[in-house]
Amino acid sequence: MGVAEELMESLWPNSTPPAIFVGVNRHAVERMGPYDITHHSGYADPDALRIGRFPYVDAVQEAALPPPQSELVSTLIGIPELNAAQLPWNQVLVKMYKKLVVNACINAVASVLMSKNAGNI
Repeated sequence: MGVAEELMESLWPNSTPPAIFVGVNRHAVERMGPYDITHHSGYADPDALRIGRFPYVDAVQEAALPPPQSELVSTLIGIPELNAAQLPWNQVLVKMYKKLVVNACINAVASVLMSKNAGNI
């Protein structure tokens, strides 16, 4: 969180930027080795990947507009295994904040209990 804002400020301070899409996912994976990961949770979640266009004007104004079309986002949405969907920015932002709060709590508890956060609560 904050990377899109930094890009806007540093690369396009006085001009219209390109479309920047931000995503939030619910996938929990563990890297076992090179090219070897284990999926713990979220892989088959119907709410697994949500993508939104970062607003370059007022987010309230952009929330009233339909989501802009992007070939990349359309391709991602077309991959059934990703369970991806495009949402308005304000909805993606809420999902990002929720994930931040949950991870801050779960990861701390998992660390204190010296257990892995396998996504199974």
